[in-house]
Amino acid sequence: SGLSGMGNNLILFDDVPFYWEAWDVMNYHTQKIHPFYTSPSSSTLFISSFIETGPLRVILKVENTNPLNQCKITQFITIDCLSPTIKFKLAVDWHESHKILKVEFPFKIRGSSTPPLARYGVQFGNISRPLHQNTTWDKAQFEVCG
Repeated sequence: SGLSGMGNNLILFDDVPFYWEAWDVMNYHTQKIHPFYTSPSSSTLFISSFIETGPLRVILKVENTNPLNQCKITQFITIDCLSPTIKFKLAVDWHESHKILKVEFPFKIRGSSTPPLARYGVQFGNISRPLHQNTTWDKAQFEVCG
């Protein structure tokens, strides 16, 4: 298991709800995908700088503005030698309507259960969701809060 492609991809999806704004996410929203930016090298508004460069921790500040809608995203990426994780903190100045912003880290996942499940931590436990969409029940469980 590991990344199956480039991680930390900012992606916009169209959000056209039937009934309620921002609450009624439909499962077909993933059919229209728009990258927030194609790549840092092709964006003229991409700015990056180091906030901290110590011997034990590095913090990188990455700023990007979408030229179409002037939405600005500032990311603080922290790599700490005492932690097994990389931390991402985002500040978003949002000027969109009917769009969903997601951050994508594509993984190759093989589940050990039958059927394979993804487990998401929530306030008082966890929620399991299938890694496939073979049945209508599986397709209806596309939203997770983790």
